[in-house]
Amino acid sequence: MDHSPRTLLARTPLPHAPPDSSSPPRRPRRTPMTVRLTLISPGTSGALRDVRFDDGSPLDPEGIARAEAVASAVSASTRAYCSPSVRCRRTAQSLGLAPEPVAGLAGCAMGRWRGRSLAAVAAAEEPAVAAWLSDPTAAPHGGESLRDLRVRVGGWLDALRAEGSGRVTVVAEPDVIRAATVHALAAPDEVALRLDVRPLTAVHLSGRAGRWNLRLGEALRPEEPGREDPGRTPHFLVPHPGVTRASSTPAAGDSRGTCPRGPSCTARPAGCRRAAAAAP
Repeated sequence: MDHSPRTLLARTPLPHAPPDSSSPPRRPRRTPMTVRLTLISPGTSGALRDVRFDDGSPLDPEGIARAEAVASAVSASTRAYCSPSVRCRRTAQSLGLAPEPVAGLAGCAMGRWRGRSLAAVAAAEEPAVAAWLSDPTAAPHGGESLRDLRVRVGGWLDALRAEGSGRVTVVAEPDVIRAATVHALAAPDEVALRLDVRPLTAVHLSGRAGRWNLRLGEALRPEEPGREDPGRTPHFLVPHPGVTRASSTPAAGDSRGTCPRGPSCTARPAGCRRAAAAAP
């Protein structure tokens, strides 16, 4: 057996080399945190039924009753917020939530159009209404433009995503929900007026890794066969040019506020659809 120094040295295990202090330590891979946001629209109010821009009107009795009836459908969340309007705060209360009102989630400031019906505004300021419906940067009423609203709501939305994970429930004005959806999808601002937000429905957004994903809206209660949803505004209740008032389906012989084409109209003019979507 060879016991020479060279052989013994070759058989001796070498110590591990010290780590290279010049290379940064490896960090464990972090799973992106997800915030799951549910946006709920308020129940029916006088302004909604009359197709008026919101003026702080409270929920009507049916709106309160329907919100209380679907409270069990609202999932538990770690945080709850709401638009500061009367109808959103009352809806949240009826749903069993204790939300924090957020000024950044207020509905679009409608200036001198606040509390007025679409029909009245269109009759008095037809060019201004046309500009508002076609240009998201226009604010002929002296308040906010639709783009201003989207930027404001989008800033709050992105800050929420940066705060961390968890479930968040927000009761928000319909125009706020439209703005949040447009921002989440990075869609053009013009898309907002093509989104229809019905009373007491939910839109689900999940945010992680610098982006938002949308789960399409669902009713908080199943529709009952043969029962018309009172929160849905038939298109013939939306004012056409020359109509001075929007109202519910009239009794026989009563033509107040109906579509000039008649309740059986199926043409659904583009102006009707866009005005219906724009109504708060």
